[in-house]
Amino acid sequence: MKTYLNLLAFCTIGSSVAISQNFIINSPDIYYEPHEEYYQMELDFDITNNTNLNAEVIVTRSPAFSEFTSEDNPNYTNYFCWGEYCYGPSTDVSPNSLFMSSGEVTSSFASYLVMPEYEFSYTVNYCFSVVTDSSIKTCVDVIYTSIPPSIGLEETQSHFSVYPNPANDVLYVNSYSSVAVDFVLFDVLGNEVYNDVISSLNSIQLNEFSSGVYFYSFVVNGKNTDIQKLIIAH
Repeated sequence: MKTYLNLLAFCTIGSSVAISQNFIINSPDIYYEPHEEYYQMELDFDITNNTNLNAEVIVTRSPAFSEFTSEDNPNYTNYFCWGEYCYGPSTDVSPNSLFMSSGEVTSSFASYLVMPEYEFSYTVNYCFSVVTDSSIKTCVDVIYTSIPPSIGLEETQSHFSVYPNPANDVLYVNSYSSVAVDFVLFDVLGNEVYNDVISSLNSIQLNEFSSGVYFYSFVVNGKNTDIQKLIIAH
């Protein structure tokens, strides 16, 4: 694409459409990628000229990424492309415009972010405006993050089942998901005591676990479900 209970490690990529009488921006609210050292996130989205003007359009980005690039963090950088040209962290208004006819849709915008060497979450605002009239514009915030989101309790209950609770010698874990799912079990101190990939119905022998309170979560495509309590009583 041109595109942490710490007890747990934390964008569902939620799609949104920012609509106005000016431009339509089809962009994610949150762009999530698991943290990888020196990994480059790549994102692009379509822009529609929803005005009745044939106009030259520029892009403004804020805040300036140059503020976050330093000797201590030289690899945290962002650049964006608009039309045929790309701009580094020191450029926050595209010097070159792109001509867009009324009603035209373009895929000429792309953003690239080199991830820092730690988990992060950062919001960037992009504005698309007409050169001759800066009041004609549409802006959108995109959150770039390496912190996975959580899946809500209601969604968790509809996709997975864990029983019995309290459990004695065997715990059954059922997944209705079509993709691989990790089942993670923690003790009361937040230490991970069990982690395994599950599919359909799985049974977990509890003989080696002491009686007490535990917590569990599922990880699906990098997203953590809400943490639930489990009691083991031998």
